[in-house]
Amino acid sequence: MYCDQNVNLIPDASEISELKEGICPVDWAKNCIALAKKGNCGQSVMCRDGMTQLLILMEDITSGNGQPDDLELIKDLCTVISESKGCEISAKAASNVLYSMEKYYEEWDIHHRRKRCTALVCKSYYSVYIDPELCTGCQACAKAAPEGAIAGGEGMIHVVKDDSQIKNDEFFALCPVGAIKKAGAVKPRTPQEPVPVGSFDAAGGRRRRRR
Repeated sequence: MYCDQNVNLIPDASEISELKEGICPVDWAKNCIALAKKGNCGQSVMCRDGMTQLLILMEDITSGNGQPDDLELIKDLCTVISESKGCEISAKAASNVLYSMEKYYEEWDIHHRRKRCTALVCKSYYSVYIDPELCTGCQACAKAAPEGAIAGGEGMIHVVKDDSQIKNDEFFALCPVGAIKKAGAVKPRTPQEPVPVGSFDAAGGRRRRRR
C-alpha cells in the first residue's frame, strides 16, 4: 500500500526518549499525526477519519481549546489505530502519541488543564518580548516585522505590540544580540513604549534617571 511506503516519514519514538531543549512532546506527537494524515492512502476509514479527528483534538489541546474528555479520546483512538492492521504509517504515528502520553503525561496535563507549554513551543502558550537589558536599538527586528508588530526607532529599546505574526524561528534569529525572547505565564518587565537604550530599569519596571 502507498501509505506503507511512507512509514519512514514518521519519526521514531526514540527521538523523545529524552527531551532536548526546544522539544515539546505534545507538539511532537501532533506533528506525527499531521505527517500520517498527509501521507496515508485514505483507504481505511479508521486511518482516514481517525487521523483527521486526532489532529483536530490535538490542535485544540495545543491552542487552549481542549475539552475535558479530550485526552481520553486521544488515548482511545490511538489505541485502536495502533492495533489495527493495514496502515503502517497511521499505526506508527498513533503508537508515538501513546508513547508520548505515557512518558510525559504531566506535560500533556499541563497543556490540557493549565494551558501552558513548558518548552514554550506551542504558539498559543507563549508571548514574544524584547529584553530591554539586551536591546541595542539596531532596528533589525522592527524593519523585518509586519507593520504594527514592533515599535521603536534607532537607539530606542524596541517593544512588541503584536506578536501574532512573529512567532517563528526565523524572526527570533534576526536579533544579533538575542534580545527577542519567549515568555510563558509570567512575562518579565518591559517598557510599554520605546525608551532610550540603557534607560529602563527592568528590576523596578521604570526608566532610569539619566545623570
